[in-house]
Amino acid sequence: MSEKSYLDEWYDEDNFDSMEQYPTDTFTTLKYCSTGVFESLWPLLSSIIVFTFLQRILLSFDSYLSRKVIDILIGSLGISFLIFRNVNHSTIFASLIYFIVSAFLIRIFRTYKYLGPAFILYSLAAICFCQLCLDSSLFLSFRGSLMIMAMKMISLSFDIHRKEYEDVGIFEMFGYCFNPATYFFGLFTSFEKYKNAKGFGNPKSEIRPLLFAGGYLAASCASVFYGDCLLGLLPERHIRLNEFRDAQSFRFGHYFVQYFLWSTAILGGFSGKLKTVDALKIEFPRSMEEIVSYWNIPMHEFLHRYVYSNTRSINQPLAIGLTFLTSALMHGVNFQIAAVLISLGLFGIAETAFRRRLSHQLNLCVKSRACVHCAHRTGKSQAATVITRCINIVFTISNIILLIYLGMPFDNDETAQIGYSMQHTLGHWKRWYFIGHIYSLFLMLTSFVF
Repeated sequence: MSEKSYLDEWYDEDNFDSMEQYPTDTFTTLKYCSTGVFESLWPLLSSIIVFTFLQRILLSFDSYLSRKVIDILIGSLGISFLIFRNVNHSTIFASLIYFIVSAFLIRIFRTYKYLGPAFILYSLAAICFCQLCLDSSLFLSFRGSLMIMAMKMISLSFDIHRKEYEDVGIFEMFGYCFNPATYFFGLFTSFEKYKNAKGFGNPKSEIRPLLFAGGYLAASCASVFYGDCLLGLLPERHIRLNEFRDAQSFRFGHYFVQYFLWSTAILGGFSGKLKTVDALKIEFPRSMEEIVSYWNIPMHEFLHRYVYSNTRSINQPLAIGLTFLTSALMHGVNFQIAAVLISLGLFGIAETAFRRRLSHQLNLCVKSRACVHCAHRTGKSQAATVITRCINIVFTISNIILLIYLGMPFDNDETAQIGYSMQHTLGHWKRWYFIGHIYSLFLMLTSFVF
């Protein structure tokens, strides 16, 4: 990422000197860049870690305090964090209003047959209403937190109606929604995972989780260093290289957030089995389907369970379309995000259909997902194995190119802080002659006649 990065919304408002003012040798450039980036991020990251530890300490008093009291204290801790970070009071007020209204709606209509679907529509309308009422840059600054709160309340609306929980009080919802470990950057966890969060235990049993948390924190720091500093060393003379840098900077900014969330979730007492992202599966993807699945694992699981699974019985293509539309609207009304997410879905559908047909015709393991118990002729002869690997490598390369195509509009230009326009997005794709969409259309049409 460049200095005007996707991460700027999380930085303190420091003004950095341009890189042209720094000495030109590589080591010094990296030193200045990394110092500027981490000095800007550290106040926010350290405060999240401190409040997460306080949450863990509160959970350790479960033998002395009732869970209801702990939930109230944890939720209050989250609100205190927002005040401590001088978050705009309008956004805090909007979050609290959404939470209070949602909690009472769930309590009142918990036996209503269509509570879950109705709650999705209500939550999407609430997000869009906040976007309409607030300044664009202000809305973008807390969109992630609002989106995650909406996802948590939607999950509760489905689970309570299914009677997966006997009863969930407003104080439990308060702690669940505002706990510092998952709220600010935005990590979706189920209510069950929140209820199973533990305080500090035996020192020996805490060593491994703390090591994992430290490892994910290191991965987070490495991601932002690579995205903001190392990629900045690439020459800017070639437009294709610039597009590669912009797309990869955007992805590594995402990895920074996701690995940091993974770390704070463990520090906050959540199970170590929680997983947020798989960067290798995204950077070297077997298929678009893998990118969709591993980009944001908790959100993928949420959408699959509460949107796709509940609409699949009507019509599978419709279910896929509604899933990606819901994902897009969770971010508010934004053409670029909607266009990228819907394109990602269409690319995945086209590739999956084509590779399914290709696998059937050639009797090779070349589907979007590797076979669990493969019955194809792959592995039964050296030639079949080589052909299979070559085909899968070709699709990996094509998906890496598509990642550049989809990610290059996120170039951190002057409109980034208020949301990219339709002209901005289409302008980038037009330079590539919309090759990504044409390629996917070709795969889809070929799958029908192949």
